[in-house]
Amino acid sequence: MNDKSMGGYRKEGTSDWRRAAALVILTFGLLTAISAAAELKQDTIQAFDRYMKITEEYRDARLRRSAAFLWIDRQPEARRQNLYDRLKRGDIVVERLETRDDNRPIRVPHGIIHHYISVVFIPGTTVPQTMALMKNYTRYPELFKFGVDRSKVLRHESDDYEFRLRMFRKGNSSVFYDADFADQYVGMDATRGYRRSRATRIAELSDVGKPSEHELPVGKDRGFLWRMNTDWSCEEKDGGVYLQIELIALSRNVPTIFAWLANPYIRSIPQEYLEQVLQSMRSGLVAKPSAPKIHVNTFL
Repeated sequence: MNDKSMGGYRKEGTSDWRRAAALVILTFGLLTAISAAAELKQDTIQAFDRYMKITEEYRDARLRRSAAFLWIDRQPEARRQNLYDRLKRGDIVVERLETRDDNRPIRVPHGIIHHYISVVFIPGTTVPQTMALMKNYTRYPELFKFGVDRSKVLRHESDDYEFRLRMFRKGNSSVFYDADFADQYVGMDATRGYRRSRATRIAELSDVGKPSEHELPVGKDRGFLWRMNTDWSCEEKDGGVYLQIELIALSRNVPTIFAWLANPYIRSIPQEYLEQVLQSMRSGLVAKPSAPKIHVNTFL
């Protein structure tokens, strides 16, 4: 019996060792797949541009058909009330969206589109105060310290801005970018405002903080962030402002063998980012920042 028991223990131990070894190999393969260089291909760009075009056409059509300005006001009554209750309790609502073409998925070869909507309620503030904080680009490293290291206004004319951010995300695979954006602000009326923000250039950095620091060729990097478009909507009511961000971003995909493990991780990044951005906006508005001072200064 002892020999059988020993044999049983030996077999179980071997099985555990094999499972552990397989997990190590899988994890190593996943990290290698995520960290490996990728190339942004023309068919991926075309698919993303098509997704954006259809999304914006649907959005414009909805605004023409309905007076509802925010996503939450287009939900069924019971769900709409539940979401408003959550927001007034201080929750940040984030949901994944998907634009379809005549109810057919829009295929994106070699890439993943991240499409999310997020909303927060900020009591005791106004639309002008909210828009002023958005325009206070020089404050971004302080306001969004979780992901912005530097900020520089490149051009400012009326309600149009061009600016550059040194962005970062720290984690198992830290990444830094120099990214240029073009923003347009629209004051719709006394209680509603809109910001359209488009990334015009995203360059991943290598050897950050070293003398050899340099930009990787645009579109030939690890592929964590190839495109980033956001639309910010704010509406003043209920004693505060409802601030909504719709994010549509593009990243690389990974080899099929690792996709089931890697893609959920990659998709979680935009959701965490939106929650942090809205939490920072709420904290910044509670502090009632002064009007922005726009400086065109040296970025590096």
